[in-house]
Amino acid sequence: MGVHYVISWYDKHTNVLVGEAGVDCVPFADLQVLFALPVNEVMLYESQLISPQQAQTLLSWIPLGYDFDQYIYQLDCFPKVEILSGS
Repeated sequence: MGVHYVISWYDKHTNVLVGEAGVDCVPFADLQVLFALPVNEVMLYESQLISPQQAQTLLSWIPLGYDFDQYIYQLDCFPKVEILSGS
């Protein structure tokens, strides 16, 4: 089973989910360094808040227009779901 990494952003005032962007293009080793995850961690187990500095680094992979005055950003991990076609 694989995993899918997503940046989610929420309205700062209502905590309502505003959007999501897939970040599977970012190697996990780079995410480990960026978020200071333990070396022995093989996947993300908890959501990670994204700071403005981390967002700057992520821009080289994902061209998102971050607005930290309006939104809270976090990195999430979900299991990849395989859709099987019936015969």
